[in-house]
Order: sequence, then C-alpha cells, then structure tokens
Amino acid sequence: MNTYIIDTIAFLSYLADNLPIKADNVFKKAEKKVIKLLLPSIALGEALYTIYKGKEIFLIQLHLEKIDLIFQILQNGKMIQ
Repeated sequence: MNTYIIDTIAFLSYLADNLPIKADNVFKKAEKKVIKLLLPSIALGEALYTIYKGKEIFLIQLHLEKIDLIFQILQNGKMIQ
C-alpha cells in the first residue's frame, strides 16, 4: 500500500473541504483505504494551533469541532498515521 506524506496546509485544506482536485483525489483514496497518509507530528501541532487560534485557511475559519474530527481520524489509524 502506498503512503503519502501530507503537510499542514494539505491537512487543513482537507478539513476546510478546500483541496485542489488532485489532492482531493489522494484524500478520497485514503478514505477508501486504498492508500495511507502520513501526518508528521509537527504538521499536526501546526494544524491544532491554527484551529485553536481561530486563524482562517483560504478565508475559511475552522471551528473547534474539527479538533474532535482530527482525533477520530487519528484514533482510527486507517486513513492517517
């Protein structure tokens, strides 16, 4: 199974539902468990910081509920490691 490393912007764009088409296809493959995504801990920390501080990603402010989603995705461990 192929593994792709994702950065903070890609992860935040995924959470904001604002990915470019090619990147969106990669995340969709990961959701279907065809590939795996690797999220470095520094990228996770930056994403959490961005959400907690209320900063906008591409003019979209992510709500704190997204943090629960992040931890659900990480606990599942099948899409993102």
